Amino acid sequence: MQVIPNTCDIYFRLRDNRKEKPTMPRPPVVLVCMGCFDPVTRAHILLVEYAHDWLAHEKRSITRILFSPAHDNYPYKRLAPSIHRVAMLRLAIAESKLSHIMDVDTGEAECTQGYQPTYAIVENLKQRYEEAQIYIVAGMDLLYSQCDERTWNPANVKRLYSLVSAVIVPRDGGAGGVSQKKVIDKVKQLSYLDEPYRNGRILILNKSVSEISSTAAKEALRRRSGTMCVDSVQQYILDNALYSAPPSFQ
Repeated sequence: MQVIPNTCDIYFRLRDNRKEKPTMPRPPVVLVCMGCFDPVTRAHILLVEYAHDWLAHEKRSITRILFSPAHDNYPYKRLAPSIHRVAMLRLAIAESKLSHIMDVDTGEAECTQGYQPTYAIVENLKQRYEEAQIYIVAGMDLLYSQCDERTWNPANVKRLYSLVSAVIVPRDGGAGGVSQKKVIDKVKQLSYLDEPYRNGRILILNKSVSEISSTAAKEALRRRSGTMCVDSVQQYILDNALYSAPPSFQ
């Protein structure tokens, strides 16, 4: 008499013999926030905290958050000396809920070659954090400025997004008076931005931060009003007589 094997037995034997493909762990993340930080405001810290929380929700492990202040020879406007901007960043970081993984990276500010393009700074960071995936975090105004080929060389932008991903946090009121929708529409028209946007290397979050600019913070400090900077930073500015001259002398 022919014995017909139990189909359930066959199923479970096949299932037991099937090799499960191992899930490759995703690399840890280093978040980098670049800017003049002249001075650092509450919005700068909120920007990074929002990006961290979003990536953590996506099950990413963020091991380091770096603030990279611009070199004193920044070509677009005059800045307070980096020694002060770095000191203010350290004070602001100390009050963040993420202070335990935050630090100030002075590689850009102390570069002996002077001001460097963003991609060059990122290349240096990638050499130091070989095992990590680097995300730059910025406001929508960065993406808006990258749409302007007079401000950002398209070749440099393309090179930048070949190295890193970007987490873009919208600002209340848009970017430079331009709505988020218009910025995204412009991004889609430019191949050097559309490609990383379509492939998920430019991530735009839903949550926005308040429109607190460093320029507005300096004006408030001159008037001795406002709380755009954390208390310790405001006190440092007063103690060191920063931003006390009229705007034409800054």
